[in-house]
Amino acid sequence: MENTLVFYIECSKKEVKRLKNEIEKTTNDYSEMWLKGALATEETKLTMLENLLSEQQMLDRISKFTYEIESYG
Repeated sequence: MENTLVFYIECSKKEVKRLKNEIEKTTNDYSEMWLKGALATEETKLTMLENLLSEQQMLDRISKFTYEIESYG
């Protein structure tokens, strides 16, 4: 699961970068507002994915620690 999350995070980072570039290039106010909305959505998605990865890594460490305790006890 961790590799999948890393893949999605990298894709989301690329999309955020692409949207920021599109916002800089656009001359249409309507397009700019739409792109800013899409950017806000993508940044929220990126934050959620990064938080999910952090939680997954923490759970993996706890599981490993628990396994080590059980194997010694």
